[in-house]
Amino acid sequence: MSAFRRLLCALAVTALVACGGSNNDASVQATPADVADAVAAAAEASIATHPLCALVEFDEVSAVVGGHIAKLDVIDDESLHSVDCVFLDPQDIYNGLSIKFVSTERLVKTASRWSSASAYFEEWGRGGTVVAGLGDGAAWVELPGGLLVHRGDHVLHLSADKADVSNADVRARFETLARQVLSRLP
Repeated sequence: MSAFRRLLCALAVTALVACGGSNNDASVQATPADVADAVAAAAEASIATHPLCALVEFDEVSAVVGGHIAKLDVIDDESLHSVDCVFLDPQDIYNGLSIKFVSTERLVKTASRWSSASAYFEEWGRGGTVVAGLGDGAAWVELPGGLLVHRGDHVLHLSADKADVSNADVRARFETLARQVLSRLP
């Protein structure tokens, strides 16, 4: 069972018990605040980590998108082609940065239509604006929007909803972060 499914189950059970949903103990009653606290505690307890996400520091992400990045959501399901690290600003729910890590190993394991990270990059990077000197290849792409970087058996896709990637300074910050992450990849 994935971490996400365990979280959903825990939240459902917590909410049911907190709301007095069990007929076994009618004395258990909770206020809406109790339910909210229980749900928040369950969510905090289930925060996942992943070694690829650990390659990036919160302050490095804050330097790219601004704000105060202090939360991390990890999307890592065995059926997906990538591990997604979503860095969030708890003070501004619209501010964050996502780094998708695609690997040849993962593409093969999920029987994807791409046989390698290189093939993945070739398809998704086609038509993008090339970035010289970054990895084995890099491009600013429209779909999916952001910076796509290939190195060896990995492709990184960096994107942020609030970032104005048409701005040269913003692009330079994304590229700097990509270089930092690439330097830490095994």
